[in-house]
Amino acid sequence: PVDLECPIHGVFHVTPNAHLQGGVSCGKCKKDALKKPIYGHGINDLYIISHNGVHESSYKLWTRMLERCYDKKIHRKKPTYKKCTVAEDWLTYSNFKRWFEDPTNGYREGYHLDKDILVKGNKVYSPETCCFVPNEINVLFQEDNIARQYPRGVSVHKGRIIVRIARGGKNKEFGG
Repeated sequence: PVDLECPIHGVFHVTPNAHLQGGVSCGKCKKDALKKPIYGHGINDLYIISHNGVHESSYKLWTRMLERCYDKKIHRKKPTYKKCTVAEDWLTYSNFKRWFEDPTNGYREGYHLDKDILVKGNKVYSPETCCFVPNEINVLFQEDNIARQYPRGVSVHKGRIIVRIARGGKNKEFGG
């Protein structure tokens, strides 16, 4: 190993090969960077966020939840998230991850975290108000600017209720 000096933390050791490839920084500086609040609120207290450059599903969902609640750019695109917040205990990644990994909460790969199916009009992401749902279910409850008499995908034609669903790129129609 060769010795490099961090102006904040002092000397640290790296292999010559790593040094020649560049991008080497002090391990303590890396940990300090991870301690910075995510979207001004979230704390990643586990510091292990990826395996071979791929983030864990729990971490992806957690950061997207924080983004929806606290990123002003998202609020401009999707104003329905403007007044959303995250419960105090879920601001810490390890707490969210523990809930995520509990098999009774029903996560499956590709499922979405939803905050307002269990509690209509809810604006707080919390263990009591959230559930995992497949995308096909989640989109039924998404708000848009269209005034609806029936849920998305449901309509009335000649006095009969029709339900349309898209799955695998194909539309299916029921009823009528």
